[in-house]
Amino acid sequence: MRTLGWASVLLVACAGGNAQPATRASAPGPSEPRADASIAVTDASADATEVAREPQTGCGCTDYADPTPVGTLPLVLDETSGLAASRKNRGVLYAHNDSGDTARIFALDEKGALLGEIAFGGATAVDWEDLAVGPCPAGSCVWVGDVGDNHKSRSDYALYRIAEPSLDGTPFAKRTVAAEKFPFAYPDGQWNCETVLVHPKTGEVFLVTKVGMSAAGVYRFPTKLVAGTPVTLEKVGAAAGTAMSLVTGGDISPCGDRVLLRTYFSLFEYAIPPGKSIAEALATAPTKVPVAKEPQGEAVAFRADGRGYFTAPEGNAVTLSANGCLH
Repeated sequence: MRTLGWASVLLVACAGGNAQPATRASAPGPSEPRADASIAVTDASADATEVAREPQTGCGCTDYADPTPVGTLPLVLDETSGLAASRKNRGVLYAHNDSGDTARIFALDEKGALLGEIAFGGATAVDWEDLAVGPCPAGSCVWVGDVGDNHKSRSDYALYRIAEPSLDGTPFAKRTVAAEKFPFAYPDGQWNCETVLVHPKTGEVFLVTKVGMSAAGVYRFPTKLVAGTPVTLEKVGAAAGTAMSLVTGGDISPCGDRVLLRTYFSLFEYAIPPGKSIAEALATAPTKVPVAKEPQGEAVAFRADGRGYFTAPEGNAVTLSANGCLH
């Protein structure tokens, strides 16, 4: 969602570098500056005392280091919205623009340098807000949520999915991959949303709404999805600690043991104990973890090895930074 101007991007435990500019489509999108600006959201949780962290297992961290700038995102990302780490291509990140762009994402290296454009064949882009990488029948897929709805008036929400292409780290101009479309509706009206979560083990897909006053709603897709067939989501709960905040992005650890949810000013981590569902995890009090001071925090992505995370603000020519593990 287009709101503030320049901001910086944050990567977890990576090195810096500059990306090359490219040209973005000039077609305007339906989003407008902060349609929800009338909501008196101050993200009061940004001033909350950090919760003492419990030791973690798996590929996670016990504590995270402070953010470190590592590079600059390419100019083609003139309104960065979503960010995710590839599970198939080592050292590759995916990112995309907010509304106003065509149906495409960009492959980047871990310094933020542009590798190339990946077009979603057959897809449209009304208000793309987030992307995630997760398992699918093709092996590993990239999911993008056309889920933004500032005015809560849309009737055409959809997720798009492509099989992850094989990339060797060599720059390329453009690749087109056929996309599958999964139209959906909420069970309780229309919602603005900027967070798509895909479980790395089960393949379950979740959305977390951008509410503002009350806690963000958590919705789950049916486990059996058929491209082109509309479905109604199931509301499975709410995200603790998000009242009076706006959730702008999220990700599930590649180990499936943690969830990150991003707001404009803070970053929260939710533990997923063995045997617990995503809904149960998000219903418990989160831990506040380090994040760069960005004018408008927008995107977050775990590293592919789970040993840190990337964050990105909305804007163009933003700085890419990283938080790695202390322990």
